[in-house]
Amino acid sequence: MPNMSTNLVNTADTFDSDLMSIIAMVMDSVSDGVFVLKPASNDDFIVINSNRTVVGLLQKKMNGRLISQVLPAGVWQKFKPLLRLVGGKSQCRSLRTEFDVGGNTHQVKLRLEPLCRNGKVQAMVVVVKLLTKTVKMQQENRELRNRFAASFEYAPYGVCFIDSSHKPAMVNRSLARTIDKPIAQLQGNSFASLIHLEDRAMFEHALEKVFEGERVYDGIEIRIVNSAGNIIWVAMSMSLAHYGRDDMRYAIIQTLDITNRKANETELMRLATQDHLTGANNRLVFDRRLRDAINNAQRYCRKGAVLFIDMDDFKMVNDTFGHKAGDAVLKAVVNSLSGILRSTDILARIGGDEFAAILEEADEEMAERKADEVRSAIAALKVPVKDNLLDVRASIGVQVFDGSDADLKAESILNAADQAMYAQKNAVKEQHMVL
Repeated sequence: MPNMSTNLVNTADTFDSDLMSIIAMVMDSVSDGVFVLKPASNDDFIVINSNRTVVGLLQKKMNGRLISQVLPAGVWQKFKPLLRLVGGKSQCRSLRTEFDVGGNTHQVKLRLEPLCRNGKVQAMVVVVKLLTKTVKMQQENRELRNRFAASFEYAPYGVCFIDSSHKPAMVNRSLARTIDKPIAQLQGNSFASLIHLEDRAMFEHALEKVFEGERVYDGIEIRIVNSAGNIIWVAMSMSLAHYGRDDMRYAIIQTLDITNRKANETELMRLATQDHLTGANNRLVFDRRLRDAINNAQRYCRKGAVLFIDMDDFKMVNDTFGHKAGDAVLKAVVNSLSGILRSTDILARIGGDEFAAILEEADEEMAERKADEVRSAIAALKVPVKDNLLDVRASIGVQVFDGSDADLKAESILNAADQAMYAQKNAVKEQHMVL
């Protein structure tokens, strides 16, 4: 009859062997350091198994050695009472400490897990978690967040994060300064409310495209209205960002104040297209608009006309009263004609005392009637110069063009109007001579 106690011993040995095999397989599959201890004499423990991670960390061979010989002396002094506590109470315990290996200081967390049978600790599994990398990563993340916060807050251009409700979740100082509103007030309202009414539909359409992930915008020019009601021109960039575990989406909006640049552009355009003295269009604009009028007349088979206006006896005004008086006369003529010509008509100063007007969709009758109105308006002027009131007269030539004519040329039309003006001027002179 078999010995029952012998069978129990064999079963226990088999159990220990199987358990250690399982532990060994698991140990090398984890990233943390792991080693297994069994009690030895003199309150010490012997390492019966260790994985590659912990051997690499301690830079020592561990299997078969006492743990007091493996751990640095300072760590062993902290670790020893913990072993007794776990061995006595059969409960898990943890220890945070640090040790130097190869000139490097490592912060670690040691966790002891007792392996018990029949209420007694048979072995202990020690998990070594390296905290140095974690602490370093946390420090790097803090530094990264601090750099982002500083860049966000003190960027020379406006930045804000807009959530799905189209309200700013974050606004930097530059944008708040541009709009001249507190950050808290900006965060409480839709960003679209800051956009000029004429640009709002365009902005909202662009923002929807960004949230849908279809578009990224770079430098679109748009108008923002600040707290005082003033218009601020900005170059706006918009892109989509995902953040957080819930994959929250934000539209990142960056704005660069270009108000001064737009004002300079407007001034340059004015200088390039307007007569500096009278504010009327210059010759460059007249030539371009006359070509456009001819193209429209030909495309839609319409008529148009050009009025050529020349001031009578203008040289005498300059010679007698000076050039400032002549300038006053030219300004008065332009101001007067602005109330006579239609909003679609183009008035330009094309020479010293010569003006021309383009009348689109005007036949012979309308052109002649408009010329009479212009002539009468100029004749009614009384320009104050040196305690005198100057009478002003002008000769006007009319040239009608027909879109059915395929050979229309801008230069020919203007020359014909010029000749018609001289014909009228000469006719008036001859009439005065007869009288």
